[in-house]
Amino acid sequence: MKNKYRLLIVSIFSVFILFSSNLTSIAIQQKISISKSTNKKPFNQIKPDIIESFAVLKDLNILYPRSSNPVIVEKGGNFTIVFQSESFDNISIYISTAYEPIINEIELEVYNIKETNETFHVTVKLPSSIPEELYNITILIEENGSISSDSQPRAISVTDEISDNFSFVHLTDFHIGDPRGLKENIKQTIGWKATKKCIDEINLINPDFLIITGDLVF
Repeated sequence: MKNKYRLLIVSIFSVFILFSSNLTSIAIQQKISISKSTNKKPFNQIKPDIIESFAVLKDLNILYPRSSNPVIVEKGGNFTIVFQSESFDNISIYISTAYEPIINEIELEVYNIKETNETFHVTVKLPSSIPEELYNITILIEENGSISSDSQPRAISVTDEISDNFSFVHLTDFHIGDPRGLKENIKQTIGWKATKKCIDEINLINPDFLIITGDLVF
């Protein structure tokens, strides 16, 4: 009996260390190191890949779309981006291919901005010639020479046509890291192998979208 409780405690502690490491890794990857520079350029020349040369003096947080709540939009269509920020003088919005080996960046046309309590609703339009792909999104804002940016990966799905006839997959209760999997098969149930197999199966089905309703982790 003592060995049983000992094993449970060790399992829970191991899961805690595993997910703490993953969260730390994600936080490090998302942190952008930006230094001050005297090299000032017109805002319309600023690209996402050179924002590290500017000082960021304000917070910018994209609320929608996000990788967990993406937008599906037709070529040439429009959609609304919601983000929190202080006021700004200029704004540029780019999307970039999420999975292509050679990244393609496309600047979106901004034609309507509404602001309520430092929450902005910005309507943008996609080019009609844009390829059908999954895209990341980056917002750049400028005020008095200072630049802020925020990005969301895999937040925009561009399709040729949105139809009433569609397929989707509903997933629930992944429970990744569940220590109860130890007594079944630790290599399959407590790690990512079962999840990766599930993803492979879904990719074969190739649904229009997928919904995960939790619990994703134990």
